[in-house]
Amino acid sequence: MFALVMTVATVACQQPDLPPPIKPQPQTTPVPGSRFARFDELPVAASEPDPDGMTLLGVGIAVDGAYLKVDIELPLSKVALLTQDYIWVVDEQTRVVYKDIPVMPKIGPLIGRPAHEGQGAYVMLLSYGTVKPGAIVTVVVGNYKREHIKIGEGGAMGTPVASPGPTP
Repeated sequence: MFALVMTVATVACQQPDLPPPIKPQPQTTPVPGSRFARFDELPVAASEPDPDGMTLLGVGIAVDGAYLKVDIELPLSKVALLTQDYIWVVDEQTRVVYKDIPVMPKIGPLIGRPAHEGQGAYVMLLSYGTVKPGAIVTVVVGNYKREHIKIGEGGAMGTPVASPGPTP
């Protein structure tokens, strides 16, 4: 009887053969009807700050390439806008859209909101390790996009990115 119980207990405790976890892939095509579908129609910010008062400070790689860090400066009246889908990045070579903000269990979404005027903010976006430093991207902040931005090694807080202005 004891041997039968041990055999049943051993079989019950064995882990089933599970397939390897699926690595999420970044979105490559805009969702029809979403603000991503009108990406090509968004106006280019001709200067920093844009007409909504947002200033792109830089885009960098964070956490060994797992995240993109977008540094911005914005008026305190606009802080509540820092949510999912307000800031996103498009790789100009592949047209892959990076828009997912990681959420940490005890911290919440990886968004750094300023506490006082003039303080920078940041948003982390999942990049799945597919974007490398030096890649050229378009960054959408709210209602305006900034084209031909080179990704640095880390966030570039402090120095506004020079916008090339509208492209012909």
